[in-house]
Amino acid sequence: MALPKLFKSKVIVVNLIIIIIALFIAIKIYQSQTKEIESWQIQIEEEQTKQKIGKNISKLDNRLQQYRNQYVRKDTAIFMNNISNIAKELGIEIVTLKPAEERAYKNYTKPEFSFTVRAPNYETLVRFINRLEINSDFYTIEALDLSYSDDNNFKGLTANLSVSSIAVTE
Repeated sequence: MALPKLFKSKVIVVNLIIIIIALFIAIKIYQSQTKEIESWQIQIEEEQTKQKIGKNISKLDNRLQQYRNQYVRKDTAIFMNNISNIAKELGIEIVTLKPAEERAYKNYTKPEFSFTVRAPNYETLVRFINRLEINSDFYTIEALDLSYSDDNNFKGLTANLSVSSIAVTE
């Protein structure tokens, strides 16, 4: 009878050792899987951050392209026609209108135009200059010389202007 008890206790000890070894292996597998899951979570967070940055870059690139399209190099005739139309709308006479020098910079050029206008009064001239400066073609008044005329041919203000625009270069 002592033999079966001894045999039973050996079986129990072996079973306990197998269970302990199985638990140890399960814990190791669990720890490695936990580390792998944490690694994947970190990668997912990094990828989400990259996606956000990519979306922001895409938005900025779209805005930059819109500005480039707006300030793309236009034909000189278009600028001159635009200035003439603004003057006509306000009842201003353009005496001379000619392209001047074009200054080149690293990423853009500044074509300039010199012209002389006659306005019946100061308010009309101010509205003309204001319309130039708020125009979508982005005109900048570089120089302005005013004089008053009171002769038989014309009575009012004469203005010599130097106006520039911006054109983006590729």
